[in-house]
Amino acid sequence: MVLVDLNQDGKTVDRVHSLTSDWQVSQTHVSQAPSWNEAVSERMTQAMMLKIDGIEARNNSAEGDTSDEYHEDAVIQMESTIAGYGSRLARLRTLLDSYHADLPVEDQDVALE
Repeated sequence: MVLVDLNQDGKTVDRVHSLTSDWQVSQTHVSQAPSWNEAVSERMTQAMMLKIDGIEARNNSAEGDTSDEYHEDAVIQMESTIAGYGSRLARLRTLLDSYHADLPVEDQDVALE
């Protein structure tokens, strides 16, 4: 079950809460709802669509496995995730550095702000 608190305009989400520990909300998006009726364009409809993305908790077992194997697996998964982020950050730094190097000297200080 998910509780959604909309802002007064009814078109933006103020807060979203999951009432289960098995699934938690990661982000929400409000957009215009698609129309499957060709006679009615999307501009003519006022219908809105709420998309809620979330993350499902990993299920150890019915009894709650606390074995060392599970913890080692979680550590390996976390290290892999961190390494992936590190790789993406290094790639982003390379892109930003190359962009910065292509700027005229007088614009480089402005680009860093």
